[in-house]
Amino acid sequence: MHKIKVRKIGNIIQLDLSEAQKEYDRCLIEEGFADFEKGNIVTEAEIMEEF
Repeated sequence: MHKIKVRKIGNIIQLDLSEAQKEYDRCLIEEGFADFEKGNIVTEAEIMEEF
């Protein structure tokens, strides 16, 4: 679950998404490692052959 910090300053409500963004980035990195472990990777040479 992504954590969003909420702060009220007078009539202004401030949302801090920095922790949520860090958590989202960690998930993307973990997915990348999972792809690597499963062999779901493509080399630069393979991309050059395809295009």
